[in-house]
Amino acid sequence: MTDIFDIEKFRDSFEKLNNQLANLLEKNKRLKQQNLELQKESRETLRINSELKKVLQESNDQSEKFQKQVVELLSDSKLLIQANKNLQERNREISHNNLVLKKELQERNEQMNKLQQQNDEKTIPLNDNIIQPADKFIKVPDITPDSFDHGSVRSIA
Repeated sequence: MTDIFDIEKFRDSFEKLNNQLANLLEKNKRLKQQNLELQKESRETLRINSELKKVLQESNDQSEKFQKQVVELLSDSKLLIQANKNLQERNREISHNNLVLKKELQERNEQMNKLQQQNDEKTIPLNDNIIQPADKFIKVPDITPDSFDHGSVRSIA
């Protein structure tokens, strides 16, 4: 009986081990499937990371380009500010010169107006003396119809 009991015991142990083995094989199969899925996700993650790396590099390149442009713009801005200051100074000089010229022009206009007024004052009396009745200078005979010599007139008929 011990043999049967040992065989039964052995069979039970074998069945247990067989069940455990089946469970482990099933678990191994699931783990392999999970591993395949994880590898697939890992490849996808690597692909996405590679794309993101490219985008990041492009972004960095653009950032460097923009930084250079900002530096150039700052330099240009400084030059423009200096040019603006120079133009403002030149504008002040021109405005000052314009004021001086305007004052000189006003003074000359005043002088010209005074001279014109003096000239007008001197020429008006002269004009009054020049314009005199014509009969003082030219003697015009009185013409009447009787004063014509009718004999010298020819008829055109």
